Amino acid sequence: MILKINIQILRIKFQKKSKLKRRNMALIKCIECGNEISNKAEVCPNCGCPVSDTVKEKNNKKKKMLIMILIPIISIIMICCLVIGASLIIKRYNTKTGYYNNLKWGITSERLEKKLKDVEKGSKDNCYIQTQSDYEGITGLSAAIFYYWDDNNKFNQVSILMTYKGTELSNKVMLEKYVSQYDDRYGEHECSNSYTYEWETSKTKIELINVTGNVVSVKIYDKNNPKEEDK
Repeated sequence: MILKINIQILRIKFQKKSKLKRRNMALIKCIECGNEISNKAEVCPNCGCPVSDTVKEKNNKKKKMLIMILIPIISIIMICCLVIGASLIIKRYNTKTGYYNNLKWGITSERLEKKLKDVEKGSKDNCYIQTQSDYEGITGLSAAIFYYWDDNNKFNQVSILMTYKGTELSNKVMLEKYVSQYDDRYGEHECSNSYTYEWETSKTKIELINVTGNVVSVKIYDKNNPKEEDK
């Protein structure tokens, strides 16, 4: 009876060891002949190739696959960082210079036309006109934008006529919102009177005038080459 119990105990132990071995053992393909072999073996029983070489080759393939996966991910992250960084630099540069939509003063009317979309020639020879609804993302705000250049064909001013009648916000709140937006871009404003707000950057002067209750006029111009009326 005792002998049977001991034999059964040994059998159970043997089965546990066998299961543990099977768990730790994996079948891999020999790099020489392609035969499936245990990774615990020393050599391939079919061709005699060392199993260590096969294991090493398998690990190298895993590393290569991991690198192939990581390279595009890292590239995408780097591109995103470059785009965001470039956007921030352009934004700071525009804030410092005061350029309207990154349009540099002094470019020709031909270059200006190529950079703009949906523009029409104004009644004057030195002007393009562009109209936009929901201007700068503000629902109900309409804008007529005038781009001017001087007699030497050099771009030197942008005039914007904005109307916000019919918007959900009151006229006073809308004006405060827009003045605050310009403060964020160009720094603290100055007031020459109760209805005129002014900003100045290294290359640009900006004037915002509350014309009537629902009409605002903005003039953005080259401080080194203003229009005749602004000199």
